[in-house]
Amino acid sequence: MNITKQDVLAVAADLINQNGSTTTLEVKSVLRKNGFTARQTEVSNFMDELAKIDDEFAIVSDNGTYRTYGAVPSAVANQNTSSGPTAVFASVSTTGSLNTAVKGCWEVNAADNKSNVVMYFDSNMTRDAVRQAYAKATGIKFMDTRSRIYK
Repeated sequence: MNITKQDVLAVAADLINQNGSTTTLEVKSVLRKNGFTARQTEVSNFMDELAKIDDEFAIVSDNGTYRTYGAVPSAVANQNTSSGPTAVFASVSTTGSLNTAVKGCWEVNAADNKSNVVMYFDSNMTRDAVRQAYAKATGIKFMDTRSRIYK
């Protein structure tokens, strides 16, 4: 059987729910085990397309060769009526988002300070991974984000 985008999404979602993240190799392996004819390039193209169009699916790390995909957190923003930044913590930890800011974690915000959203991520993630997750969650361009270690 040939694969469809829905087949790839279903397997990727299951793997992300089970493991917190997934790769195209893992998705391809499961699809083949389930009787599909899955080629790496086809799975990779579907995964990239899904990451671009699905609001809950994103590339959480990319080292230039391999990409890891995960869920974009359903952000729960603190309601803040002041003009200061609003801290956003995710209820889903699959992208490394933290429910509370802790010393040594990543703090990410918009470089131009036009967005009042600040997000915090696990320190085990790379700088690019946290900036990508922030950009995907807020709609701000990757190049317009900045990150630092929270002290």
